[in-house]
Amino acid sequence: MREDFLSFYDGLQELTRKPTDQIIAGTREMGAEEFIAQHVKDWNVVAWLLVPALDRALHAYIAGRCRLRALQIQVALDRYRKDAGEYPEELKTLAPRYLKEVPADPFSGKAFRYRREGEGWVLYSVGSDQEDDKGREVERDDTGQQGDIVYRSLAGEGDQ
Repeated sequence: MREDFLSFYDGLQELTRKPTDQIIAGTREMGAEEFIAQHVKDWNVVAWLLVPALDRALHAYIAGRCRLRALQIQVALDRYRKDAGEYPEELKTLAPRYLKEVPADPFSGKAFRYRREGEGWVLYSVGSDQEDDKGREVERDDTGQQGDIVYRSLAGEGDQ
């Protein structure tokens, strides 16, 4: 049983070295059950009890990275607006003055989606389903957010 867990944890450690979008794509193709099956024996009930927790933990890890990166972009957007008087039309305008480089959406590995909206903006990640819902938030399910993870400016709400 000990060897099963060592193999399982080695596999998890290897998984976390990959870019987050590859982790999402790989686990969508393989699934947590198949991942565990590669590393533990069928009779190891304790390891199999980890399947639901593994999916939730993986989503929480990537969602946390998403929030951090979105916050970095939001700060850069506010700094840009203070200097230019308005928000930029594209995120790439923020680099290299406000951000060394614009961080990628950890769910897709591609750029966060961004658009100006009135005096403010909408910034969003495609989320764990990796589908672009054009900034429309969709209901949560057991594994977390389905649909886009959306951040909106507070422009027009007293932050000017």
